[in-house]
Amino acid sequence: MKLKKTVNLGKIDFHGAKKKINAVEIELAYNDGVFTASAEVWNAKHTDIIICGQCFDELEKFFPNSLLFNKIVRLWKLYHLNDMHSGTPGQEQAIKKYFEETGQAYNYEKACEYLKSIGLYSISAFFADRYRTTAENIYKPFLYGHEWLFWEIPEEDKAEIQKLLADEIV
Repeated sequence: MKLKKTVNLGKIDFHGAKKKINAVEIELAYNDGVFTASAEVWNAKHTDIIICGQCFDELEKFFPNSLLFNKIVRLWKLYHLNDMHSGTPGQEQAIKKYFEETGQAYNYEKACEYLKSIGLYSISAFFADRYRTTAENIYKPFLYGHEWLFWEIPEEDKAEIQKLLADEIV
């Protein structure tokens, strides 16, 4: 199933000029189980983009009470590019916890070293198959960061994404 939509959120005062002159648009897409979202903030004449891409964190302050914006941001944080994970959920949770507890910034080499130290660097093919999208690797153990993994979106959030893309505000 392929769905795509542009959501117009109205105008904001991006530069603090005391005038809401900057149109905000969000591009949403759902293609074969993969969700993507990106934002665009336009100049006053709608001739150039001021900021775009994965800038939702910067836009949150402009839409604190927008149910639609907050719904999109929640889905973006959870599922944007859900086919491009470096690891399984267990690997990524362990890495996140490790870097939060140590106060370090993410580093691939350190992540691999840590996963090796706790026995999670290599995942059996049987377990990893749930996340793989390429058939040639299906019988090999999965090594963290050696291929992109697909994480399925839960059914209730798939339904919410599909409603958003079908103009049904939920």
